[in-house]
Parts: sequence; structure tokens; C-alpha cells
Amino acid sequence: MFLHTYANLIPVILIAMLILYEDNMAYVANTPLGKIIAVLLIVYYTSVDIVYGLLMCALIVLYYQYYVKMYMAENFSQMQQESAIKDFKEQNCKNGELMNKGSPINLEMLEHIHPDINFKYEKCNPCSDICEFSIIEEQMRAEESLKPKTSGDFTMDKFMDKVLEKMSDFIPALWIKSEPFASLE
Repeated sequence: MFLHTYANLIPVILIAMLILYEDNMAYVANTPLGKIIAVLLIVYYTSVDIVYGLLMCALIVLYYQYYVKMYMAENFSQMQQESAIKDFKEQNCKNGELMNKGSPINLEMLEHIHPDINFKYEKCNPCSDICEFSIIEEQMRAEESLKPKTSGDFTMDKFMDKVLEKMSDFIPALWIKSEPFASLE
């Protein structure tokens, strides 16, 4: 009875720790100790009742899947930045020299021709392997908007925003498109 009372506090303590210490719990969950704790929780709740064990197993699987997706998304943005730098070098570099419309660019003109480049330390030749720079987020967003979209990229919220935007052009009671000065004709 005494042990059973404390065992009922385990989910409350775990949920509180997941909310209060989200990053630390994610780190611990991915260590061998965290995985052992997860297995022990499943075994304990299965010994209490098979339904509780299955429920705990499902919750743990969902928890691990959530964090795998979250960390994959962070790494994906880093990969996008590296891809943007590689594309920039392929398009604008020739024999280690920065080019624009077939002619070389000196470093003084670089910020006027390519304002989307942000240097990490000091201004250097972006075509050099030792030069560390990044492409500003606006440029990456513009490139992202030009890429083809799949049906998974669209959400109901975006769709409803577009519909409501189109509906605002109409007079609601008559469903007639309102145009300024339409009555002057």
C-alpha cells in the first residue's frame, strides 16, 4: 500500500519535470540512463495493470518521437544554411574569385552587389574556403518561397486566411464585389 501510493506520484513528478525542465529531460531521456528509466516505467506499470503498461509504452514512444522530430528540424535549418552557401559559391565564384556578370568583384563593392552576405568575423573573399559567412535569412526565405510546394506544406489555417482575404472584397449581404467609385459609372 505504501509503495503503491508513491508509485502514483511518479507520473505527476515526471510530467512536472518534463514541463519545467524540458531541455534537461530531453538530454537525460537520450542517455542510457533515461532509456533504462523508460523501460522500468513500462515494466512497473505493466505489472500494475496491462492497460497502464500499454498506455505508458505509448506515451514514451510519443515522447521520443516528438524530440526526434524537433532535433531533426533544428539540424535541417543548419543544412539549409550550408546548402545556401554552397549554392552561392557555385553561382558566383570562378577560380576562387567572386564574379558578377562575368567580371571580378573587389571587396569594397561586395556589400552593394550582395547585401545578403553576413560575415562572421571580418570582410573576406566569400569564395575562399577559410572565409566564414552566412546568407541572411531574408534571402533564404525568398529562395524557400520559390521552391515547389507539396500538399503537406499547406495547412487549414493558411487556406482559411486566403479565403477570408478574398471574402473581404465582397459586400457580405449581397455577395457582390465592392469596388471604389463603382456607383459613379
